[in-house]
Amino acid sequence: MSNIFESFQTASAPPMTPTNKSICPPSYEEAVPLSRHAGHRVTSTASDDILPYNATHDIQPHDDESSVPLLQVVVDQNLHQEQTRNSSRTVPYQVQKDTIVSYDQQINEDGLALAQFLHEHNTPPQMKIKFRGYHRATHFKSRTAHDREGNLVIEERKPKTKQVEDFNFEVDCSYYISPTCQGLYGPKNISTGHQKSLDEVCEEYVLKQGRLRELEVTKVVDWNYIELTQALTAAIRSGGYKHNLVVTYEMKESKITIKSGASPFTNIASSTWVYVACITTMLFLIAWPIYRFIEWIYAKFTSRTIVTSTWGMKISEREFYQNHVTEIVGKTNRKQPSNATITFAPQRQ
Repeated sequence: MSNIFESFQTASAPPMTPTNKSICPPSYEEAVPLSRHAGHRVTSTASDDILPYNATHDIQPHDDESSVPLLQVVVDQNLHQEQTRNSSRTVPYQVQKDTIVSYDQQINEDGLALAQFLHEHNTPPQMKIKFRGYHRATHFKSRTAHDREGNLVIEERKPKTKQVEDFNFEVDCSYYISPTCQGLYGPKNISTGHQKSLDEVCEEYVLKQGRLRELEVTKVVDWNYIELTQALTAAIRSGGYKHNLVVTYEMKESKITIKSGASPFTNIASSTWVYVACITTMLFLIAWPIYRFIEWIYAKFTSRTIVTSTWGMKISEREFYQNHVTEIVGKTNRKQPSNATITFAPQRQ
């Protein structure tokens, strides 16, 4: 007979040092240079650039599964809903992977109708800041057995290293996004410096020749992500956490896409029932490579038009830090259960 037992030991870092709760987080002005001097690596994401769905500030890539948000507040969208009710015609659209997509023929041929549709659906995006801390641990698995003489023999196996999650939570910042858009702009001409207006972009789009056309609106929140990340990192480090730290900015409801026409293939491919049927019957092994190839062909020969929708924040990075740094640092001192409901009451301006 053999007996299996397991043991764990930390591989990359010692256990967390207990936090001295009497230590207050540094101020915003102290935290930013403190993070820079400490050498905490932060990936740059300029506030005037388009913020991707996962703009990650991390030592290395990771798959971050969120728990329950801290500042979960519904954004008031009455103004946008009123505009939609006043529209003379309802333009059909669908939501695909958190993106509004429309193949409607009229808005592909009428610049004014296209601009009106984009204004109606240009609602504030949703934004969350995700915090994840982890360290690596080595897992040793050993087997005990008896040899022919009856002696006890311990067979050591190769150790396996895995990640151990220390905390994982998120802060919903959607409440702090201004309900008023700063503007919808087309691409800027590098040589002349002219920034195209939305009306100009829409008129040019409908006049384009060719069947494969696409107009994409990407919502951008104007905030200094680099500086805020540096401050939050320094605050968490000052609270005693010394392991791997991930800070991720996640945007949702941040894209609107207009396509020149829906083929029967795209309608079938986007169907949930077709997706489920392919998974259950294993047809995806054949259909998926074909779908990806057609997607590549579509992307290669599609004429794309890019529009940027700029949004501001109701508070500065410094004010957000001051309002919530104590709660954030407190959540990093203990592992959050996956089903925990953590809510902060936002301070209304």
